[in-house]
Amino acid sequence: MESGAAPVRLFVVDAKDEEAKRFYEKFDMIPSTVNPLRLFLSYKTVRDLFAEA
Repeated sequence: MESGAAPVRLFVVDAKDEEAKRFYEKFDMIPSTVNPLRLFLSYKTVRDLFAEA
């Protein structure tokens, strides 16, 4: 992701249930300690994934 990209630090999703949570965890998303159905993925992780492609 080159310059000009949005200033994003985290991608956040709210899983609708445990099955959806397991799906997102396959992509290394990390559950919140406060709400386990809210998961996070750092922008750096996404950037690194695109760099490998």
